[in-house]
Amino acid sequence: MVAASPDLDGLPHACAPSRGDDTQVHFFTREHIRELMISAGLVEVQNRFDNRLLVNRARQVKMQRVWLQCKYQKPHTATASPDED
Repeated sequence: MVAASPDLDGLPHACAPSRGDDTQVHFFTREHIRELMISAGLVEVQNRFDNRLLVNRARQVKMQRVWLQCKYQKPHTATASPDED
């Protein structure tokens, strides 16, 4: 089941499926997150994929998972120091 839900930019996207517990999963590209954050005035520190292999030991199922890890910060602003005479 695919639910059209608002994304971080407020636009509905069809790539937000609902899970069985009514939570939603959102899928983003690195470029989309970069555009959102930079348009909000933030500076990119890190924007990378994190690949993990998860194993369900009870069912012996291996699952490849990929997360997007991003770090953004407010830009540094130069503060004017008072002149010392």
